[in-house]
Amino acid sequence: MMGLVCNLGRHRRGGNLLTLAMALLATNAAAQFTPYAARTEFLLTPPGVHPGALAGFINPATLALLPAPEVSATFATAGNKRSVRSDWGWYASLPHLGGGVLHRQRPGLSDLTEARIGLGLGDQDVAFGVGRGWSTGRGP
Repeated sequence: MMGLVCNLGRHRRGGNLLTLAMALLATNAAAQFTPYAARTEFLLTPPGVHPGALAGFINPATLALLPAPEVSATFATAGNKRSVRSDWGWYASLPHLGGGVLHRQRPGLSDLTEARIGLGLGDQDVAFGVGRGWSTGRGP
């Protein structure tokens, strides 16, 4: 997307401003969602390696490789391993279609709940996916 905008900007006046505006809008939009490291906290392998409900939440293309329906629930324990943090997730997938909800809470920061739905198409040779996500947050 940015490469296309940069190429269009070279042929018009004000292309640099257009590129800057697009970059700022993309940054603001991306700031609403949990970072990649936080979304993959519950995975034991990279999301492209093992197809499953949780991997489909992160990488929708893996839903094309899912052989059967799957449901997963995850939670994270606190550092002392005796209490449960309020980080949890529910994920469900059918072959080629999946979705999930991830909730994260950090002391002193806002609670974040992110929902995603994905569609994966293809086979073992070539697979691709499309996903859509929504997030909500509540302040401390």
